[in-house]
Amino acid sequence: MNSRKLLLLFMPFFLFPLLLNWQRLFDPPYWDAITGIYTQGVWLYRHHFNYAELARLPHFMEGGPNINLFYVFSPLYAILLHYFQLRFVFLFLHLLILFCAGLVAMLFFRIMHAEYSWWLALSWCLTAMLNPIWSGQTASLYVEIPLAACVAIAIYGVWKDRYILAAVGCLAGYTMKGSALIFALACAVYVLILAIGKRQHCAWAQRFRPQAWILLVPLPLMIFLNHWAPVPTAIVPDIWGNFIYFFVKARLQYPLVAVELIGVLFFIFFKLFTSSWPQDAFTLFLTLVVGTFWLGYIFNSLPIPRYMVMIIFPLMCLLARLTAPRKSVGAFIAVTLIATSLITGHGRGFPVIPDHRGGRSGSELERSREYLIDLDSNRALCAYLETRAFEQIIVTKSPFTQMLTIPEFGYVKKALPYIVEAGRFSTLCPALPLGAFLQRPGPHRTLCVYSPNIDELHWGPSLKPNANDHIILTDQTLPAPIIVYAREWKV
Repeated sequence: MNSRKLLLLFMPFFLFPLLLNWQRLFDPPYWDAITGIYTQGVWLYRHHFNYAELARLPHFMEGGPNINLFYVFSPLYAILLHYFQLRFVFLFLHLLILFCAGLVAMLFFRIMHAEYSWWLALSWCLTAMLNPIWSGQTASLYVEIPLAACVAIAIYGVWKDRYILAAVGCLAGYTMKGSALIFALACAVYVLILAIGKRQHCAWAQRFRPQAWILLVPLPLMIFLNHWAPVPTAIVPDIWGNFIYFFVKARLQYPLVAVELIGVLFFIFFKLFTSSWPQDAFTLFLTLVVGTFWLGYIFNSLPIPRYMVMIIFPLMCLLARLTAPRKSVGAFIAVTLIATSLITGHGRGFPVIPDHRGGRSGSELERSREYLIDLDSNRALCAYLETRAFEQIIVTKSPFTQMLTIPEFGYVKKALPYIVEAGRFSTLCPALPLGAFLQRPGPHRTLCVYSPNIDELHWGPSLKPNANDHIILTDQTLPAPIIVYAREWKV
């Protein structure tokens, strides 16, 4: 396909998420993007890209800016901050992420269109593009979509037997996020199985080429680079308990993706028991990609919905291939999933996130586009505090501490000078720890911002207002309200 036809094919897949998110193109980072890669980016911007010093600093769980030295979005953010206005920085990053989203959709459309009619291939692409988790992340400034683009390039390379391209895409994924290591594991296992199949003269393994051995390179290289990762991903050893918990969480965090996964498992077992498994290596590869991801997700110590972004398109492509002999069944499943995604895209029909899981936690709200309600609420509240309470002492927790004290995140124009941190302390924030504040002589009258998220639940004393506090403002745009109130602290 020449470059002109390729561009014409790409444009609809780029324009679709662009039109969906045209009102979000100047949105700032949200939730973990603030406390994660963009905190590292701001630190690099303020300290002239001093990576040697950054390597010695605490990791983000200890309040430090050291996320991962090899992530490219942090220095990219720092470079953009150095040369451009903040609104342009956000616009550029949003367009970059939408470009990556369009690239993923186009590559998988080409893969599926090789075997199906254009409308069926497009239908399967739409099941992924409209998925509430994927759709939500197309409006985000986090790295899940760029990681998915690297994975898509690698999968496309395997499909075309262009193994150098596949290895490059796999390695590029690690510069986006460390979870690319799971994909590298799938690639390594695939090559070994393919080589064994070739040796046994299996028909499905005849596409094996010596160049495929290069897919063994990314995994050990990522493990080597991961030595410098400040917080390697933890694996929880309770296998059976985690497996059960995975499906318990499904109803709250990822109901639609869980249904899709169950559908894939059903067709896999059906084809295995009826001896009708597709005799092609690419279906095996997609099965390994999906399987290794879900095993990694199940046994991860802190799995959250947006991690699934990298697997949504491969999951739909695998489901399409498994239903290929019954195209009417596949079409019915695709249309049903599209309709369900349109209904639930903003969280409609999903259960309310309970208080014990933190109803204002972005990690939970990112199950759909409903997190955008929280983002808008955060922007409005920060603007209110900057205008009405700039000179007042404000006690809060992450991520409001970062939003109110770091103008580079786009929530305030100037850092509020009297912020007190009651939870997880961030070394980048010019905030005073609550304990130190309460040890000061004199009265301790403050404003407090209570947001029922996981930081409120797990770090520091609770900021939930009591009967003696004076409520000033209550944000009820989501079932879990944010409350601003005045308090006289008793020491």
